[in-house]
Formats: sequence, C-alpha cells, structure tokens
Amino acid sequence: MTKKFMTVGIVLLFIGTCIIPGIAQKIEKAYEQSSESNWLYVGGTGPGNYSTIQEAINTSMDGDTIFVFDDKSPYVESIFINKSIQLLGENKKTTVINGNSDIIVIQILNCSQVTIQGFTIRNALQTLIDINSCKNCLLSDNILLSHYTCGIIIEQCNNIQIIKNLILFTSYNLVTNSQESIIANNKILFGLTGFELRSNYNTSMYNNTIKFMSWQGILLSGSFFCEFNGNTIEQCSKGVEFGGGTNLTFNFNRFRNNLVGIHFCSSGGITINSNEIKGNLIGILLVSLKGNISYNNFIRNVCNILIPCVGYDYNFSNNYWNHPRNSPKAILAWRLLMLIEPGTFFYYGPGLFIPIPKLLFDLHPAQEPYDPPRIT
Repeated sequence: MTKKFMTVGIVLLFIGTCIIPGIAQKIEKAYEQSSESNWLYVGGTGPGNYSTIQEAINTSMDGDTIFVFDDKSPYVESIFINKSIQLLGENKKTTVINGNSDIIVIQILNCSQVTIQGFTIRNALQTLIDINSCKNCLLSDNILLSHYTCGIIIEQCNNIQIIKNLILFTSYNLVTNSQESIIANNKILFGLTGFELRSNYNTSMYNNTIKFMSWQGILLSGSFFCEFNGNTIEQCSKGVEFGGGTNLTFNFNRFRNNLVGIHFCSSGGITINSNEIKGNLIGILLVSLKGNISYNNFIRNVCNILIPCVGYDYNFSNNYWNHPRNSPKAILAWRLLMLIEPGTFFYYGPGLFIPIPKLLFDLHPAQEPYDPPRIT
C-alpha cells in the first residue's frame, strides 16, 4: 500500500514539474506584454517626471501613454510625433501647449494610433496640428486657438477622427487626399472657413456646429461618398460650398442665418435631405449640379433657391417652403445659351451667353416644417 502511494506521489511530482514551468512562462509572458505599455509623466511633482513634452516623447516607445500635468503650463514648445503614443492633458482648459509662433505646434508624421486629448493648443505661425501620412489617429476634447492661422491639416491619411474639439479663430481646417475620416461633435467658431474637404473619400461629418465664418462653413471639392449629418451651420457667408464631388449625402443638417446657406459648384450626384435652411440671403445656390433636394425646411430665406445655370437635372420633392402650400412650388432656374465660346477672340475671352429662364417644380411640398433628428 505504501509503495502504491509512493508511486502515485512520484507521478504527480513528475507532472507538476512539467506543468508549473509552462504556467510560469505564460504568466511571465503576460507580465512582459503588459509592461510594454508604460506611462510617462510631464510636469507635476513626481520623481522622474519630465520637464518638457518633447523629452517624454523622445523617450517613449510605441504603445506608451504620456500624461501632462497642468502645474507647469503653459508648455512653450513645438512637438514632433512619429510613434504610436497617447498624449493626454490633465485639463483641456489649463494644460496649454504654446507654440511660441513656431510654424507648426504639433506635427504627426508617418505613424498610426496616435491620440491627442485634453489640451489647449495655441500660437502657431502657420498650423496648430499637422497630420501627414498617418492612420487610426484621434484628436479629441481639445481647444484649438489661433489668430487666423490654420487649425488642423490632415493630408494623405486614413481613419483620422476629430471628435469634440473647440476650434476658435482659425483661418481654415483642411482634410485633403484622405479617406475614412470622421469629424464629429466639434464646435468651430469665428473663422474664415470651417472645414475644407478636398479630394477625400468616405469622409463623414456629424453633429458639428460651425458659426460665424467669414467665407463658408464647409467647402467640399473633388470628393466621393461623403456624408454630412446633423450639422448646424450658422451665420457664415456661405454655409456649404461643393465643387467637383459626387455621391455626397446631406442629412439632418441645419443651416441658419448665412448669406448663402449651401453653395454647390460643379458637383454631381448630390442628395440634400432633411436639412433646416433658415434665415439666409440665399438658401441654396446650385451651379452645374445634378441632384435631389427633398424633405428640407426653407424658412425665412430672402431667396430659397438660386439656380443661375441649369446644366443637369434637379429633382425637388417634399420640401417645406416657409409656409403650408396646397399647390406645387415653382422654382425659377436659368439655362445659359452659349452664342460665342470663351477664348474665341483672345485667350481669356469670356465668350457670350444668353440666360433663358426655366421653371422647376416641387410637386408635393410639405404642409408643416420637419423636425430633423440629431444623429448620435
């Protein structure tokens, strides 16, 4: 009997010596993986804290998080990032990065998975944040303050998210040659142009408030499959201007108190649905556009629709035209008849065109204004 217990004990001991090192290796490996992501601290009173943000970035590795205290704010420096890190500020109102009139305050180049969150970023000679040739980056919950220089430039990027930022006094913000970008829940106030989208693919703008722009709220050119949902564009010279894009969708937007609510130029395949276009000198300016304009509110505009040149087909349906209507709404458009081709007599010659009036109709106007839902 004793021999049996001894035999069983030897077997169990042998099994244990085989299993325990394997478990230990797994635990050690898991610990090593979790220890690869470190937290670095800037400012504050902790031992080993860095005095500048760039010094912490230079020391960091991919996957690290840099936390910046507001004790030593403002941080007067310009920042360069080319690795996958999170840069977090303690408080967006009190953790300030002052570019000291450098050309670019924060430059992110040739990397992925970068997060900038919780800062006031200000005082650039040219651009506050420049992101070039990157993917899967996030700008969230920041205050960008400029003196009519550029706020954000996104170029040749994929899946850049600009979320919940307050952008003040910028000349413009630009997304160009990029795809899958998301611009959501931002407030852009007191500038020249809210956002310019040039040569983009699948860019989405949701629930943004763009107010007091001297030029236009949104300028879009040469872009494809873009969506605009739930935006408020108010008191801009032009609410939205389109040029050279196609397959664009405008849903649930509000355009109020602009000189021109929406300006489409040389664009095609546009759908303008469920917008509130209110208090503008011109609600929508259409130039050489093929598109559908449906289920919109046109309220207290001096001119709801201006179509100076009919180049393609327009379809109006189920719009609310300032008051209930029991008869179709007539819309005056103009077709230009070319008599002399431009450049006939000299290189920059304007040619000669005669405008011919044409009537378009909304056959089923709405009897009461819509209440466009906000996109969440």
